[in-house]
Amino acid sequence: MIKKKGPSDLGGPRGRVINPSDRALAVELIQEANQKGARFTLACKELNMSVSRAFSPL
Repeated sequence: MIKKKGPSDLGGPRGRVINPSDRALAVELIQEANQKGARFTLACKELNMSVSRAFSPL
């Protein structure tokens, strides 16, 4: 049996528009994790974001 994907970590449906201030905070957290040795892809995955989504222009 295949498990369906759950809701996003921010509580809303997947694929919705992210508030610019929330996105900026997420990018800061991802960059901080990367500076401490985490891979971008794994840091983004923890916040349920793709690398291309996290670092695309606003």
